[in-house]
Amino acid sequence: STFDDSGSSLGISFTIPSSYWYLRHFDVPAYLQEDGADWANMMTYDLHGVWDGTDPYIGNITGAHTNLTEIQQSMDLLWRNNVDPSKIVLGIGFYGRSFTLKDSSCTGVGCPFTGGGQPGRCTDASGILSYNEIMEIVENVDVQGPIWEETAAVMYVTWDDNQWVSYDNNVTMKQKVDWANDQCLGGVMIWALDQDTYDWQALTALLNKDVSSASLLEGGSENSLSAKALAHAYNQYTGTDCYVTGCVDYNSGSCKAGYRDLDYVHRASYGTIIDPDDHLCKTGDTTEYEDSDSEYRLICC
Repeated sequence: STFDDSGSSLGISFTIPSSYWYLRHFDVPAYLQEDGADWANMMTYDLHGVWDGTDPYIGNITGAHTNLTEIQQSMDLLWRNNVDPSKIVLGIGFYGRSFTLKDSSCTGVGCPFTGGGQPGRCTDASGILSYNEIMEIVENVDVQGPIWEETAAVMYVTWDDNQWVSYDNNVTMKQKVDWANDQCLGGVMIWALDQDTYDWQALTALLNKDVSSASLLEGGSENSLSAKALAHAYNQYTGTDCYVTGCVDYNSGSCKAGYRDLDYVHRASYGTIIDPDDHLCKTGDTTEYEDSDSEYRLICC
């Protein structure tokens, strides 16, 4: 009522679980009445994880954190209660749930586990890996897979004999989006964008179009080709509405109107790129003190 009386176009939404065990406590049809919320986000991820080990009906066996068959069963709970599909938004996870397998000879869905998978280098928590971390494993480690569970619309890989993780990629995301369209759902939502790769591989897969910010670089000494490559390298901390300047004197450069400087970048030492540009700014002493004539690039956002 407060929103309606404000005269603005504000809307309201809420989030619901996909498990009947929790969903039964939500009166979703009442919440979505004409004078209620505009839509509900259904968390169709985290269907399984290490917590299954204490569930007497499941136990210590691996299960994919997202599963189209179980998603369909969850949505059926809504349809049987006359919920309008256009008011339901399907959740897509930009991460995976990981396990440490009990037996290296049993690596499929339903195999026993002893606990969560080893922590990722960035998320640093057992039992979960970001999409970025999963892609690093798939690309740089000797993995078994990826294995496509077509009916469940999910992928999983095994590595280091006993590490296992399930996740979505372009194939399984398309399966889920196609299904959402077939059901006339209101859309899809993401948890969470900051778990994607630095060049937005998961978001590109979900939207089926390139969303890299490489084309946003302006200025500098590079030609257009190397400028795009440099922006791609800086993508990990520039986001999608930023650009990198050419070399400027230390602490004296400025961003164009409407932008502010996010950081000074000398040699991209914060990230994985050591020498991203053939034309490095004047270095000075970068070990402890900076010379007064050192130059930097500005990240402007």
